[in-house]
Amino acid sequence: LCNKKIREAMAKVEDKKNELEQTRQLIEERSSVLNEKKGELDEIMQETREEEEKLKGRADELEAKIEPRLLSSFMRIRKNAHNGLGIVYVQRGACGGCFNKIPPQRQLDIKMHKKIIVCEYCGRIIIDSELAGVKPATAETEDKIRRITLQEAEVSDIHNLRTRKLGNRIAIEMHLRMPGESSLEEAHAHCSNVEHRLRKEFGPETHIMIHLEPVKK
Repeated sequence: LCNKKIREAMAKVEDKKNELEQTRQLIEERSSVLNEKKGELDEIMQETREEEEKLKGRADELEAKIEPRLLSSFMRIRKNAHNGLGIVYVQRGACGGCFNKIPPQRQLDIKMHKKIIVCEYCGRIIIDSELAGVKPATAETEDKIRRITLQEAEVSDIHNLRTRKLGNRIAIEMHLRMPGESSLEEAHAHCSNVEHRLRKEFGPETHIMIHLEPVKK
C-alpha cells in the first residue's frame, strides 16, 4: 500500500513538473510577444512625437495668420468640447463630434465652403470630409481587405466594413464573426493575425479597429 501511494505521489510530482515546464515555455513565448509589441509601440510613439512637433509648429504658423477674434472663438469652442475637438467633419450625415443628424440643406451648405457652419447641438465647427482630407478607400481596396481578412481560418464573415483615407494612411473598422466557443486568447490571436496581414499590405501606420461577434446559429 505504501509503495502504491509513493508511485501515485511520484506520478503527481512528474505531472506537476510537466505542467511547470509548459507554463515556463508559455511565459517565455508571451514575454517574447510582449517585448515585440513594446518595441512596436515605442516606434509608433517616437513617430507620433515627431509628427506632433511638426503639427505644433504648423499650428503656430497658421494661428499667426488668423484674425484674433476668430481664433479666440475657435479656442473657446475647443475648450468646451469634451474631447478637445473644435472642428469635426460630417460622418454618415451626422456631426462628427456629437453624432446628431445634420439636415440635408445644412450638409449642402457645409459642402459649399462659403461660410462657417456650427453644430446646433454641440457648438463645434463642421466641415465636410473632403476639406478634412478624409475620404473612403476605393472599392478595390475594400475587396482586398476582405480577401486578406478571410484568409484567417476562424473568420467566417465580415460586415460593417468602414474605411477612411487619412493622407497616405488608411483607417479600417469592421465586424468579424468567429465561433462563439473560441476562448478570449484564441480570438485575440486571430485578430492579431488579421492586423499583421493588413499592416503588411497597407503599411505599419494603418489604423485598425476590429469588433468581434459570435457566429449566428
